[in-house]
Amino acid sequence: MQIAVVLYPGFTSLDVLGPYEVLGRLPETEVVFVAERPGLVQNDLKTLSVNVVATLR
Repeated sequence: MQIAVVLYPGFTSLDVLGPYEVLGRLPETEVVFVAERPGLVQNDLKTLSVNVVATLR
């Protein structure tokens, strides 16, 4: 099963990384980050950027 975590500029790190860690431990599961377009997406504090390669389309 593939689970998509949607990122947007200004996301809260804990809201993204907590579920990523928990869901990534499920057997036969792949967690991917998606956004409106590929590239770096920065969190609300501008201390973390995630390089997104998958899009919502």
